[in-house]
Amino acid sequence: MAIKFSENQVNLARKKYYGKLYFNHNLNFPKIIINKILIHIFRTKILIQNFKRKIFSFFIRIFKKRNENFDQLDFKLNLNESDLDKLSSKLEKNNFIFIENFFNDISYKQVLKYWPNINFFSQSSNILKSYSTGFSDMSDKKFNYYLGLKNLFTFIKSPDFERLINKLLKFENKKYFNYSIGLSMVGDNSYLAPHIDGVQTEKSKTYNFIFFIDGNNDNPLLSGGTGLYSDNNFEKPIFVPTTLKNSVLIYNSTSEFYHGFNFTNLNKKIYRKTINFQFFPKDQ
Repeated sequence: MAIKFSENQVNLARKKYYGKLYFNHNLNFPKIIINKILIHIFRTKILIQNFKRKIFSFFIRIFKKRNENFDQLDFKLNLNESDLDKLSSKLEKNNFIFIENFFNDISYKQVLKYWPNINFFSQSSNILKSYSTGFSDMSDKKFNYYLGLKNLFTFIKSPDFERLINKLLKFENKKYFNYSIGLSMVGDNSYLAPHIDGVQTEKSKTYNFIFFIDGNNDNPLLSGGTGLYSDNNFEKPIFVPTTLKNSVLIYNSTSEFYHGFNFTNLNKKIYRKTINFQFFPKDQ
């Protein structure tokens, strides 16, 4: 659950997605009716967009081969024991770390090559989280057409990867496991309002992983580069990704980190792609 949104950012998002005619202040009955109509029009557009995607994905499944050589790949990371010790100390101190060149070159190229088509994703109608998501349930039949992706998820959920993450989080003196995983794609005019995760107690302590697969590095700020801020208006950045290719941002969800990305300015054929996953303590 996301909390502590800025009213200023909420109002900007309303104007951006519902239209310039949307009224944020001094509401009366006619203005409320106009707002409701604009909201309905926006949500209808999203419904139509997602319906079109389902139709396109249906035909893609018909012509797409169900098997890929990719599903036999043994994924490897560019991390050794010395790296883990340094990163663990840095994570304990700062409550976040950013790792570049996360996968080795062979593994990364395969992830890029077999990334799912945008039509397998669903566009959100939430104006404060305006981007596309998908592939959060490994039992979904869509994985039959992306066996390489299923193998990647299996790797992230594997005991070996879990041991690596627990070495990284050794200072917590708890055992962590993968709680959730999914994909996201960010296109032109996407947006994630700065917010804090609604996990603010020691008992619920979690770590979020944003694995940037691909994106436009010309300007990560306007390309969906999810950054950490000490405020909810993008005015006090703590860290903004330096690359959106094969890098991962890891942060402590119980820290007072606002995170998000501003309205994107991307070519319509360019997307920022991420794998997002969480690790929870096993005693949860």
